[in-house]
Amino acid sequence: MTISNDWFAPIVEDFVKYLLVEKNRSLNTVRTYRTDLELFLQFATNQGTKKLSDLELNTFRLWLADQKDKGSSNSTISRRSSTARVFSTWAFQKGLIKTDPAIRLISPKVNKTLPNVLGQKQANTLMQTASNMEDEENSVALRMRDHAILEVLYSSGIRVGELTGLNIKDCFIIFNKPAVVTKYFPKSCNPPPIILKMPSKKSPNVAVPLNAFPIVSPNKTPISANDDPKISFALSPNSIIL
Repeated sequence: MTISNDWFAPIVEDFVKYLLVEKNRSLNTVRTYRTDLELFLQFATNQGTKKLSDLELNTFRLWLADQKDKGSSNSTISRRSSTARVFSTWAFQKGLIKTDPAIRLISPKVNKTLPNVLGQKQANTLMQTASNMEDEENSVALRMRDHAILEVLYSSGIRVGELTGLNIKDCFIIFNKPAVVTKYFPKSCNPPPIILKMPSKKSPNVAVPLNAFPIVSPNKTPISANDDPKISFALSPNSIIL
């Protein structure tokens, strides 16, 4: 539930508009900023703050300490510290406050650990299970879609969001570009490799080689909603429905 207060509600809305319009932040990111900021301003209000000019560095520090006491992790506190600094700088640059009190706010150190990954046997078991088309709980088309999802994710390393956003035009099989095939795959590669083209943060087009067998429906056509109504979630008629 979003916390609201008369004196800071308009300020929060202005800050959210700044993030959306000027900084072009995603809706999920803006939602997180809003929640963190409202938590902070409500805490500041409870501490006696009635206007932005009352904010001090100690107010921010007390808030983060309170979050720690309530059991928030270092990563959460670090994120909220970042929200506080961004907001404080925005308010200062906008002329809402005379100084930037959070500029010296220090974030807690976040422990970085490597993610757990599948071992070779686990990966083989996963793919073998996914390729089993004898599961009677779902249609063949649905099982083939799930198999395709795992094949593409595991062999290409692309993100889930990138996979779900792929269109037919982003996928092509290389038959007449031996230089590209030699660069990414053995010369004896069979079947021909597939190249996925997708936008990234650094480049509008990134080519990702994918060495996987084409997965089609039993009638040798691409899987579609006609094979199973559960596959009818494509974002557009040109989406690769997986």
